[in-house]
Amino acid sequence: MTYRPLPAWQTVSSFLNSWTSVGSPTAPVAFRLSPDRQHVQLVGQLGSGTANTVAFILPDGYRPLTQKFLSAYSSGNGGGRGVRISTNGEVTVMSGVTPPIHLDGLIFALDI
Repeated sequence: MTYRPLPAWQTVSSFLNSWTSVGSPTAPVAFRLSPDRQHVQLVGQLGSGTANTVAFILPDGYRPLTQKFLSAYSSGNGGGRGVRISTNGEVTVMSGVTPPIHLDGLIFALDI
């Protein structure tokens, strides 16, 4: 059996609207293609931003064909919180959130 190497994580280096990467001891906010190259995986924690604003923008090649809504955990006030991934790559943290917002384990399809 042949295994494909995992694509490298791409660390987000430019944040918007006061959003930041919490960083250590957790992973920095980053993204990569899944081994099948059909999905995007997210990791890290977003901190100190403003709800209903764009936190960062995914580059071409990592953007979905249709808008996606994902649930992320917020340890600031507990429970699931909305994260919207737009077709232009904007990653928006929805209302009712208190950072940090955990992106670990979020995944979305590129082609649907």
